Amino acid sequence: MGRSINWKRLFGPIRSDRCLQQSYPSLLSSSAASNPSGSKIAIYKRLVIYFLEWNTEYKWCHFLVMRIDFTDPDHLTDRIQARNSSRLGRVDGISYEYLGTGSTTLPKLSNLLPAKPLTVTYDSQYSNFTFAAGPVEVTASFLSSVLPTDLCRTSVPLSYLTTSVRSTDAASHDIQFYSDVNAAWVASENNVTIQWELYEGSNLINASGHVAGDPSSIYSWFFYLQQAYEFAEEMDVALWGNFTYSSSPMDAQNFSFDSGSSGNVRYQYFMQHSLQGVVDSDYRPFATREPVFAYSHDFGSVSSASVRYSIGSVQQPIVRYLSSEGVAPLQPWWTQCYGDIHQMIDFHFNDFEQTQVLAARFENQLKADVDDYYGANMAMVFSNSTPSTSPPWANTTQGYNGTDKYGNHYIFNSGNGYGFLDPQNFTGIAVPDIQEAEAYYSIVALSARQIMGAYTLAIPPSSGASSNLSSNATDPLMFQKEISSNGNTNTVDVMFPAMPFFLYANPDLLRYTMEPLYQNQEGGFYPNEYSMHDLGSHYPNATGHVEGNDEYMPVEESGNMILMSYAYYK
Repeated sequence: MGRSINWKRLFGPIRSDRCLQQSYPSLLSSSAASNPSGSKIAIYKRLVIYFLEWNTEYKWCHFLVMRIDFTDPDHLTDRIQARNSSRLGRVDGISYEYLGTGSTTLPKLSNLLPAKPLTVTYDSQYSNFTFAAGPVEVTASFLSSVLPTDLCRTSVPLSYLTTSVRSTDAASHDIQFYSDVNAAWVASENNVTIQWELYEGSNLINASGHVAGDPSSIYSWFFYLQQAYEFAEEMDVALWGNFTYSSSPMDAQNFSFDSGSSGNVRYQYFMQHSLQGVVDSDYRPFATREPVFAYSHDFGSVSSASVRYSIGSVQQPIVRYLSSEGVAPLQPWWTQCYGDIHQMIDFHFNDFEQTQVLAARFENQLKADVDDYYGANMAMVFSNSTPSTSPPWANTTQGYNGTDKYGNHYIFNSGNGYGFLDPQNFTGIAVPDIQEAEAYYSIVALSARQIMGAYTLAIPPSSGASSNLSSNATDPLMFQKEISSNGNTNTVDVMFPAMPFFLYANPDLLRYTMEPLYQNQEGGFYPNEYSMHDLGSHYPNATGHVEGNDEYMPVEESGNMILMSYAYYK
């Protein structure tokens, strides 16, 4: 019989359990098996829970929102609730807000309504959210592809958001989309000046009233700190690089963009049903007349329509690294694959269909391996394409009294952090409403996303060349930010629990992660005779500990390095 998982401990103190209860309630009622087998997935299964316990204490909900749902920052920690965005669909003259909180900047409007949430589904690649908006259904699909054997695509720091609508009454409707992000995504303080630009392809747009041209053109908002601090961060916000937000006219009859204060831009859209094509030239902090950067798509009268956005934070260079060549700024791996930032954005945006094919291939293999582990006599796993039957409490808010499949009684209360209470003492409990195979698949799918999202790939330094970057390197170096405590770089005891995933998905990733640690110690930069704890006190500074004053964990870290090295060798 499986053991119950303590989700409160597993997902940490920052409202993580409640965040999951709101988004993925079935996850809060699962169990973990204790019967390993010899299948390929077994080694992953036995250690994945350990990985989650170590690496999600403070950031699980943060990661899900940042990586999957950039548009709902109210679920982030209190330190960054100023970050905002708005997603609106306009149907037959009525606007429906389906993601974000942009409507709070506007006066009460009779033609602005909240869309009704319907479903949430996910797998190792996607998070899909559906909403009812009058006579149409809206689907917001976030794709952050997990492709462990494709180093170039993995190195791209962007995610896709595809928003589509379909008529639910078989009739055509007047469909428009509006989307914006605000400037707070690049700043942790509200008094630092932010600068921005808009590009069509690689061409800078600096005039007001610009009219969109070629339907295949990619428009990209860049915004960044006017005074950047390279390789520094504050409150987990990078203080260099830029935030990019891209879209294209695609099949829209009319496409427009705008920037300015949030209230003015959003109100203009509600009143005029389009944007003015303005690039605001008044650079300012995000708390001063909140700058936003917007797109709108007008499809006319249709029964279905779809828009695509790409979004992400891009740092270049990406890591500061100490090696035998000295301290060098390393460029991200994608620069070797695609060129400059505009070429990378162009490739990523137009690669959507191929990325979908590759993502489906990995997802199908992952499900097949989990199925193989559980065998023919247990329930098969599902993904967002084949949802299981909803539990009896799914359409209630509180006060539902039920019995789980083991005969234990519970009370469902959505206002509680756990969601389920013991009727005897009203303490939080886990309720297993789904099959173990499905519960395990849920953990595997989400942890695969978290592991790959925690790493960056960089071009290694040269070997004796005059440049501090190698030319056409065949193997990258991988760097990880420890998100469970203080932000160390390549912490050995955090890498170790991720090892099973690398052995399953692509063992070379384990080598790329260990290589910087070996280079540092073999280069004579670490004075102690045992394994170092990490490669730097704070990411992205992989400059080691030349004084040997890193956290003292010689037995555990040396053992971890030996085991990881041996596992890769085998």
